[in-house]
Amino acid sequence: QGRCRRTCVFVDRGHCVVARDGIGAARMTPGTYVVIFSSSRSNQDQEGYAAMANHMERLARAQPGFIEMQSVRDPDGTGITVCYWESEAAIAGWKHDVDHTAAQQYGKERWYTDYRVTIACVERSYGKSKSAISVPRGGQ
Repeated sequence: QGRCRRTCVFVDRGHCVVARDGIGAARMTPGTYVVIFSSSRSNQDQEGYAAMANHMERLARAQPGFIEMQSVRDPDGTGITVCYWESEAAIAGWKHDVDHTAAQQYGKERWYTDYRVTIACVERSYGKSKSAISVPRGGQ
């Protein structure tokens, strides 16, 4: 389950997606799927966005096939969220979750000026992790 059907996944400018750092390395093995959501936030409804982002993170973590999530956003509103999943079926289940579908619609209508979703399969994952790596949260 969850094994890629292709040797390498090509996205944006023909580069192969290869995870290179220790974040999530314990369970991010070849065959793991990655959903990369990059976005630029609008200035609309900051409180509503923060509440929904927190709800979506809790909900995603409870989904079958969910492995891990990291999310960062800089002060100008540019951000990236990376979610690791066991299979494409798990990703499809998340995409069609009723609450997630509503959040996607709100995002398109008011929270994002631009966004891109990239789905890839991990080919390799390696790195060095001297201690636990902490990724800032809450600024999704």
